[in-house]
Amino acid sequence: MIERPRIELAGRMFARDAAGADAALLEAFAEHRRYWEQPSKMNDGAGWCSLSLAASMIMARDAGLALATTSDYAPEALLAQF
Repeated sequence: MIERPRIELAGRMFARDAAGADAALLEAFAEHRRYWEQPSKMNDGAGWCSLSLAASMIMARDAGLALATTSDYAPEALLAQF
């Protein structure tokens, strides 16, 4: 289920648990990849970037959480704009 890791991420962010948030982000990006790499979805541009996970990373950063996780699904060029 693609939403479960995102819910876990939100909980870790609210708990101000950077290590837990990183672990949840890794799982969320893995779920994103598994979902969008299905043959019927591979060429759909909607899966090339996860705006919701990028937004979560920006919110975590703004809240003072230092995240170590990076992903091509949330490009640094995008994150740096906010």
